Amino acid sequence: MPLVLRVISKWSNFVWLYGAVAILLAWVLGQVCSDRWWWSQWLLWIPGPLVCLINLVGAVWHMAPRHGSQRFLRRLLALGAMLAAGFSLRDGIGWSCAAPGGDTVSIAYLNARWPGQSAREFTPALARVDADLFVVGNCGRLGEAPEADRWVPADALLYRVGPFAVASGIPLAGSRLVYAGELGTVAVIQTVPLPAWPNGIRIGLFDLPSDPLLARSQLARRLQADLLAVGIGELDVAVGDFNMTFGWSLQHLLPGMESGSTCGWQGTFPRQLPLWRPDHILVRPPRQLHHSTSFDPAVAGHRGIRGHLSPAAD
Repeated sequence: MPLVLRVISKWSNFVWLYGAVAILLAWVLGQVCSDRWWWSQWLLWIPGPLVCLINLVGAVWHMAPRHGSQRFLRRLLALGAMLAAGFSLRDGIGWSCAAPGGDTVSIAYLNARWPGQSAREFTPALARVDADLFVVGNCGRLGEAPEADRWVPADALLYRVGPFAVASGIPLAGSRLVYAGELGTVAVIQTVPLPAWPNGIRIGLFDLPSDPLLARSQLARRLQADLLAVGIGELDVAVGDFNMTFGWSLQHLLPGMESGSTCGWQGTFPRQLPLWRPDHILVRPPRQLHHSTSFDPAVAGHRGIRGHLSPAAD
């Protein structure tokens, strides 16, 4: 083999092997530390499927290394690939796809990202979303006529609160904007009493900053304090674009709330290759969320998320 090719082969082997090991260790550290600190949130955002792919390539690159240390590293990468795949299957893909039974309420959310002149392009996709209560964040013109008339079902009412448009087949008893500032926007809506929900359903709507340089742990602490100060009260459900994975910060912001059973790939951003999950529907036990799944509206930058809410565990 010519010298140049030998040098290229040697350095390619070095880059794949040690680069893959570094990415694996960074990903593991992110899973352990979550987004409790500013520096660790960057590690938590490393996608598991990407780690799995890089580790597999690193493990098979030159399957018969001469040095025992390289042989050990390749075995480590093979184990890392399986570990990343397992976490991706656990957190990113749900298998609870059976149709929910009992008296449930379907709820959906989509971040429309302020459509202006393109609002009309959204309406066919929104009209296809079957939900008792559909929240569109950063709705722009979608919350106004004539665009709203094209996607809100005939048997539903449209409510506008802050940047959120809510198309609901269940009448709302009230809605209010509880926070709007540098830490995002939060609103609360309350449905009328229902047979299975004698006190109605109290739902928090969230749109939090997307700035990646902002420490999610600091945001969670400050926003939780502000929401307690304005008396947000206890929520049955929280939906929105939190711009957080379901890690330490989100659980600190909304303690006790859970993501429920999932069906299919849960990533929502970016829409074409949804490796991250910043959009969530969370519930407070004993209420349960069933069959939570993401859907592709074929427009905008986010996928939507939809689930079925029941008042208590089956």
